[in-house]
Amino acid sequence: MKFQQESEYDRLDRLVREAVAGSDFHLDVVGWTRKTYDVYQQDRKKASSKLILRLESFATSNGEIRLFDEIGLALAEQIGRRLEENFPIQEAVLVRGPSPQ
Repeated sequence: MKFQQESEYDRLDRLVREAVAGSDFHLDVVGWTRKTYDVYQQDRKKASSKLILRLESFATSNGEIRLFDEIGLALAEQIGRRLEENFPIQEAVLVRGPSPQ
């Protein structure tokens, strides 16, 4: 008897959600088969948010995490370690740059 295994996209989804759930940040997921995971820092006093990092579903093969604000560095490193442990990539890649917003 075979049991259905978790797909790599379901695994990525679970790993990212678990990592963000343990933080003070907010996760927004867009897309169906090719998902984009945006992580925001929310300022409840101002009712605004700031995009701090982005991960796309192809990170399962290239390990790329885009960091837009240093406040998300620890979370990005945690997600990078999870990518390295769970997917066939040599090393996660942290790409720093300005926020697209």
